[in-house]
Amino acid sequence: MSLAQQVFTDAGKSMLTRAQASETLTISKIVVGDGTATQDSDYYGRTTLVNKRMDVVISSKTDLGGGVLLVEGSFLSSAAPAAFALREIGIQAHIGAEADRLYSASNVYTDPPDTIDPASPAVQAFKIKLVVDRVPATQLVIQIGPTDNITGENVGLAATGPGWFKEAVANVMRFKRVAAGTGIDVVEDASGDFITISEKTLAVDLDVYVPANHPNCPNPNVGFATIQLAHDYLLQWRIPAARTARINIWSGTFTQATINFTHPDCKQIQVIGWARDSHNVTRIDPINATSKKITFDTTAHGLLVGQTVYLPDCAIYYIGGCKVLTAPAASNYITVSIPYRGNRGGTNPYGTADVAARQLRRYTTIVAFNDATKQICWNLPNGIGSISNVLVLNSAGSLGGYGFSIAGAGGVFTDCQVMGPFRRGISGGGLIVETSGETVITDCDFGITGFCPWWLSVSPAAGVKANTMLNGCGDGFSPGSAGAAIAALIAGMPDVICYISHCQNGIYCSGGAQIAPGGTILIDTCDTAIAALKGSAIVVGTGNNQSVYMYNNTFDLYAQGMGYIELHYANNGPQNPIASPPQGDPGGNQNSYIYVSA
Repeated sequence: MSLAQQVFTDAGKSMLTRAQASETLTISKIVVGDGTATQDSDYYGRTTLVNKRMDVVISSKTDLGGGVLLVEGSFLSSAAPAAFALREIGIQAHIGAEADRLYSASNVYTDPPDTIDPASPAVQAFKIKLVVDRVPATQLVIQIGPTDNITGENVGLAATGPGWFKEAVANVMRFKRVAAGTGIDVVEDASGDFITISEKTLAVDLDVYVPANHPNCPNPNVGFATIQLAHDYLLQWRIPAARTARINIWSGTFTQATINFTHPDCKQIQVIGWARDSHNVTRIDPINATSKKITFDTTAHGLLVGQTVYLPDCAIYYIGGCKVLTAPAASNYITVSIPYRGNRGGTNPYGTADVAARQLRRYTTIVAFNDATKQICWNLPNGIGSISNVLVLNSAGSLGGYGFSIAGAGGVFTDCQVMGPFRRGISGGGLIVETSGETVITDCDFGITGFCPWWLSVSPAAGVKANTMLNGCGDGFSPGSAGAAIAALIAGMPDVICYISHCQNGIYCSGGAQIAPGGTILIDTCDTAIAALKGSAIVVGTGNNQSVYMYNNTFDLYAQGMGYIELHYANNGPQNPIASPPQGDPGGNQNSYIYVSA
């Protein structure tokens, strides 16, 4: 037999019978020895082991049910008085106050024994099943004693990192719980056999809401007071390419300084503002160089002085962002500003009214940037999936930082507006950045700028115009890297239009950058429509459905410092643009050159 298979002694049977008759049975300890036996019956009449060498304290008990009790004990071999062969194990017990006797025992018999050697440290542990059938619980005592024979430790140096073991208290080994950190999942399997530690990943598309009382918010767990808090809630998950997290923002003004979107998977995040307001316009009339009158088809327009609005589809000299200056009560008109930079404000064609059916629109989700000491209103270092139906407004009252700063994997701005004064409206520094729908940038030193390979305007659906409007800026579009583009990159997209008006420079390229605009570009009432300086090159109007129109500018084309401009007007743009140096003049303006071709 093996050491694990105990047999009753006669004394053990007697003690069990007396315990079943309500006398108290105490299981006191485990004993080990090196005595030799040949068969089970050698132990029937014994009250001790054949040759006991050590007592072992019982450290725990477990009721296995069915009248079977499991007791456990262990010792370190270094505690042995001398080396010996571990041949026999037994359980000592007694009734009442009587002396201990052997309750059950086992022996290796002919099997080779283990050797207990104090000079060779090792742990000997035992789990022994005892039959205590029909002994009342009140009449059974298991003596569990304190022991310092067993302790635990974490392997390796503490400097390597934390370990699972905490401490040993008496006969209890204590271990630390595992807490899931940010972005980490800790899950125990159903059987309880193992724990899985893995990256916490968003398994389904998720919507969160700002503010907490957003009318579409299904429960308070996904409602947040600020846009920043909604983003930070998403930091607990990685967001795989197949999943999308949406931050839904109600109408209203959200005043704050910088919003930091630092999630590593920002390309899987969409920010969606509330629906914009639209008003039917019957005519637009000039008032003076800085204001115009908007007439509606109803007196119930509900617009207020100071609100930011825009005109998306009128005559180009009125197009773009503006602010409500007056809104007389019970009237069907308002007056709005005409933002401009440079020296062309107040010049022709402000004397011309637009009498066609138009629209005036207002984004109702407003992020008000209130700290001009900060560099960035909306910081997107890892890019963004998309931001739509949002107005970023500088409410600090002086020239601020950037409206949107986007780097990393780029992203899409759909139906967004930036109203300065800002240094930069949208500033890029990563991969593809797109403007889609009606994107409006007004009153910025640089409307769209940065070190990114492409700027795109993409049509959201066939036949639906994607209009990017840059008005009242120092430089409307000013790339900082080679290979930038404005409007459409590919031919056959006639509904992609970029409007640039009332800027000091419409398209401004400097420091070796190259741009190849496409789609349809209209530049009106700027000091300079297109400028290439310091070795930069600009090529415009190539390919099918790619054209440029320039009106009422001091200069249509201007090159300086080895700058180069190439204009292909095809059947559309100006065949005789106002150019400096004159077309085909080699060496003009510090060895610059302008080439114009059909």
